[in-house]
Amino acid sequence: MRRVEHLLRATAKAEARHFWFRGFRAFVTPLLQQAAAGRVRPLLLDCGCGTGANLELLERFGRAYGFDLSEVGLRIGRAEGRMRLARATVTAVPFATASFDIVTSFDVLYALDDRHEQQAITEMFRLLKPEGFAIVNVAALNVLRGDHSVLSHEVRRYTREDLRRRLEVAGFSVVRALVGHGVGRHYHEDPQIPNFGQPGRGPLLAEGMTLAIEPMITAGSPEIVLHSDEWSISTEDSSLAAHFEHTVAVTDGDPRILTAVGAGLLR
Repeated sequence: MRRVEHLLRATAKAEARHFWFRGFRAFVTPLLQQAAAGRVRPLLLDCGCGTGANLELLERFGRAYGFDLSEVGLRIGRAEGRMRLARATVTAVPFATASFDIVTSFDVLYALDDRHEQQAITEMFRLLKPEGFAIVNVAALNVLRGDHSVLSHEVRRYTREDLRRRLEVAGFSVVRALVGHGVGRHYHEDPQIPNFGQPGRGPLLAEGMTLAIEPMITAGSPEIVLHSDEWSISTEDSSLAAHFEHTVAVTDGDPRILTAVGAGLLR
């Protein structure tokens, strides 16, 4: 806990201006915009909010609350005028079932052991209204581990397949009937890019390919229904589905995200 509190103190000094935090907010904002679209004053909850700095972003979309186990983080947040903060653990959240429209978890799950991580994901599922959204940010790929991983007491890093499996155990589902695809002279081209499967077992990528990557997560059944217009699709059990998409160009070096909001071409 002392190591985490030291990290929180250091984070509090940097989160307003450091490039990583500014980039993170730019990345998350379009997801929040999509989740909040059409809702009147939605309720948002940041699970493991640290100092509560991200509540200032969440407040742009509705009424935001946060909780954290660290007294140090909450004390720093309250000193900055953030009053809708509570002390609690992500494994037993003191809020009613189905009470929030949007639940967020930013860089929390990777610091929990397997049992507590699963409890935290299950709590997020419980807290969401039937039409709610969960927005989760985690550390990716073991090859990217560094000094910060040690400081933040990182337990694991995730692949897409690993995160999918852990979300499904808690009740979330991945749509399997729809996949990503190539983009070229036609809108839909080969190869198909599934949002599931074993790492390293998918289609071989080559320089010059342009791919639509579009994961879809539902809050219920993964089965879908195609409507009579032969275009509109919904989940078979009418549960909410979240669909996010980027178009990526495969180069001889790093891939290029062609559809990053407000950033032009990002490497």
